[in-house]
Amino acid sequence: MSTPRRILLLSLALALWLFCTFALDVYDRAEEEKASREAVIKEISFRNIHQPYRILISPNSSQCSGKPKILAIVLSTADGYEMRQTIRATWASPKVSKTVEEGKIVVNFIISQPKSQELMHKLLTENSTYDDLIVTDLPDEYDLLHLKVYALLDFFRDNCLQADFVLKIDQDVAVDVDRMLYYIEKDIYANVLSISGLVWYDSKARRDPTDKWFVTEEEWGEFYYPKYCNGPFYLIGRSAAQRLLHHAKTTHAFRFEDVLFTGIIARKARVPRNKWDRHLIPFYAHSEEIPAACTEENGVQTPTIFGVHSFKETASFTDAFNRIRNLKCSGKKNKGD
Repeated sequence: MSTPRRILLLSLALALWLFCTFALDVYDRAEEEKASREAVIKEISFRNIHQPYRILISPNSSQCSGKPKILAIVLSTADGYEMRQTIRATWASPKVSKTVEEGKIVVNFIISQPKSQELMHKLLTENSTYDDLIVTDLPDEYDLLHLKVYALLDFFRDNCLQADFVLKIDQDVAVDVDRMLYYIEKDIYANVLSISGLVWYDSKARRDPTDKWFVTEEEWGEFYYPKYCNGPFYLIGRSAAQRLLHHAKTTHAFRFEDVLFTGIIARKARVPRNKWDRHLIPFYAHSEEIPAACTEENGVQTPTIFGVHSFKETASFTDAFNRIRNLKCSGKKNKGD
């Protein structure tokens, strides 16, 4: 082949490649703009904050058509794909959890504003595969986590009417949802009117400015917080969620979402907090043994623990999940529920 002909073919190939790249870029931008135009506009409403926000990506509206018992919503981040995949492969997998396979539990991930168009495009692609993302344009900041949880409750109330409960769960919590549902169905206090979780009592407001959980007296004037459920994992009944959102309108926003929703607002709304202390381990070191106290019913023993945290690495998360799933009863028995 002559040199001029070779140059011509290379030029044509390059031109075709550039055209395809440009066309794909235009298509991607069009899809993102379409998603933006179709975004649902909502509003966060506290006594001192009225903030509009948009849901940029959401799962198919039919996800709750099978009348699930629980909508589990995992707090995630735009760049947290690896941990989401780990969760999808463990407790959120229908191949692993019978309650997920049977549609009794539906799992979503809620994500705040992606910091780049590239991340937004990745999330659109991810959702086209898994159809389980709730992406908002709320700022992704720790001190604004209460806004994200408000959006979580709002989504549950308006988009999964068939579910009795919403499970607010952090991505570093390993949970056996089959065992969790087993105990929910036996716990008369875990109902649509209540919040269930590991309950903190007489927790002092931190006044040391160097403390991660420091609050000023202007933010919170009392010495103690109301009793509240530990933030990484709590279950809220439908009626309780509705009451929390209603009473949020007359409550000042507060940075710590667990204290705010399951403590301050729950007290005002008279929503009971149900103790799940025997079911949850609040802080777990990878090297520790998981206790295996059990209940017994009809001669069958079931471990009481179904949730532990916190795991920042996927390997330790998977290991902890497997250890929970495979817990053997230690011989210590509690009376069956």
